[in-house]
This record gives sequence, C-alpha cells and structure tokens, in this order.
Amino acid sequence: MTPVRVVTATQAAERDARAIASGVPSFGLMRTAGEAAAAELLRHAGDRANANGVEVYAGGGNNGGDAWVVAGALAARGVPVRVRAVEEPRTDDAKRARDEAAPALSAAREPAAAPGAVVDGL
Repeated sequence: MTPVRVVTATQAAERDARAIASGVPSFGLMRTAGEAAAAELLRHAGDRANANGVEVYAGGGNNGGDAWVVAGALAARGVPVRVRAVEEPRTDDAKRARDEAAPALSAAREPAAAPGAVVDGL
C-alpha cells in the first residue's frame, strides 16, 4: 500500500500557491487533482461506481471545480454520473471545469437511486 501524505487545508493552499507562483497554471493543478481523484475512486470503488454510478456534489469555488473535473473524467470512462451543483461556479477555473465536463456529462447515464459512490466537492 502506498503511503498517503495528509496535509491541512492551509498547507494545501500554500503548496498550490507555490506551484502557481513557479509557473504551473492553476487550471492544470485542478485538472490533475480531479483526474487523479477519479482514478482513485475507480481503483477503490470501481465495481460499485460502474454498477450504480456516482453522485458528485459541486460547490461554487475551486473544490467545486475539482468535482466537475472528477465528474467529467468518470463520465468519459462510461461511469453513470449525476452532478448536484449547490451553486454556480464562481471562479474562472471552476467555470472552465464545468464547461469542459459538460459534453461527457450530457452523454452520461444516470446513476441508480442509491449511487455506488459520492464525491464531496463542496
């Protein structure tokens, strides 16, 4: 099992800020995080996700943007996905993530009434 480094929200924000200051585009970080989260979800709960789908909750900030990337990545892999947006995206990156996920999500099947996994992007 690969060890996972856990950091606080403040530490994560500081690391993001350093990466962005070094020239990494903020949307690139969002895309990488969301796609990696989708891959991990499928690695750990792929059978349930494929059978019953995934419900994704997206807030208006960048966590919501990450959730839109996760939803789009899962839908592109054929996983049934439903996004519950609790508010409209407020950041440019979150808006872009929603817009880029839209084609895959419009073609996605609806998950079962009791989805196999839930993603918290609030």
